[in-house]
Order: sequence, then C-alpha cells, then structure tokens
Amino acid sequence: MSGKIKIILGINPFKFIRWNFLSRNVVRDKGKYMITNWGSVIDISKNAKVTLNSHLLINTPKYHHSKEEAYLLLRDGAELTINGPVKVASRSTIQVQKDAKLVVGKAHINHESAIIIGCDCSIGDGILISRNVKIFDSDFHKVLDEEGNQTNNPKPMRIGNHVWIGLGAIILRGSQIGDGAVISAGAVVMGKIKAGTNAIGNPARSFSNIRWEE
Repeated sequence: MSGKIKIILGINPFKFIRWNFLSRNVVRDKGKYMITNWGSVIDISKNAKVTLNSHLLINTPKYHHSKEEAYLLLRDGAELTINGPVKVASRSTIQVQKDAKLVVGKAHINHESAIIIGCDCSIGDGILISRNVKIFDSDFHKVLDEEGNQTNNPKPMRIGNHVWIGLGAIILRGSQIGDGAVISAGAVVMGKIKAGTNAIGNPARSFSNIRWEE
C-alpha cells in the first residue's frame, strides 16, 4: 500500500471537512490542509487563528489499530502559523495560550512531546523533535518577589533552522537556539545555544562544533 493511500485511509473525514472547509478560524493556502487523522483532538477557540502555508498532519505516524490521540489546542486570540510541513505524532500536544503566537516551519514532532506557548515562539525549518521533548516559553504561574513583582514573566523564544532536539530535552522560556544546533538527550535549555554546536547538560551549554544530516 502506497504512502498516500495510507494517509487517506487514516484521515477522519468529518474533522477534515470541518477544519479545512467549514471553519473560519483556519486560513489555508491553496492545496494546503490540516490532515486530521483518527484520534486527532482539536480545540480552537472562536477568536483564535490557524494559518496554513503548508500541511499540518495531526496524529501521524500512528501505530496500527491504536486509539492514541494527539492534541491541537488554541485559546482566545491565539495564533498558529504553519510555514512548512509539520507532523505531530500520537500522544503529542501543540497548545497556544490566550493571545500567544507560535510559528513553525518544516518539523517532525515525535511521540509524547509537548509545545505549550504562552507568549511568542518561532520554530524554524528542518526541525527534528525527539520523543518526550517539552518546549515551554512560560511557567504558566507567577513567582513573586518580596514586593509582589513577578520574577518569572513569559519570554519569547526562538529555535533556528535545522535543529535536532534529543530525547527528553526541555526548552524553557527565553531560550534562543541557533541554526544547526543539536540539543542532547535530557538537556535543559534556559538560554542561548550557539549555531552549529552540541548542547549538553542542565543548564545546557555548547561543547563542540558539529554538522548533522536529516
């Protein structure tokens, strides 16, 4: 069975029609679609917006006969822009909070990963996100100093082009990851990672210059 036939058979036709042709929240370039496989859970608030400049495939790849789900959640005023083909595997989540913005280029988001944005995040082209990766630009709760001022405000983050994020890595608010970087398994990024380097540890630091291929 060809890959295209498998994709067609895996689509939930009711959600496909709803989100591609009946929803005012989704704006599509000609021939670009939200591919809603069975098990796709989609919750887009009426004032949120999804812009599809390329395909967004939700809950793929998926194990045969599996009932596992993948999640796309947008709150009021949230904006999600898809600039390259994006695949969201089962048990993974993309969530954009109220008035927040997320831009994603060509990316593969593997199983059990989560991208939860409360501020502003840009993710480039050629991104590989391994299993169980967490990307948060906010703590989603307030920490106050003695004078009542918040000390953990959300901070915009940027992940450059051609970045590989390893198994179980965590990317936190304010992080800036340069083009061609590799974030090693289990690393915790809380700052700037230089382009073309391998980042290791907690907090992650650049230790060597590298090249990698998709």
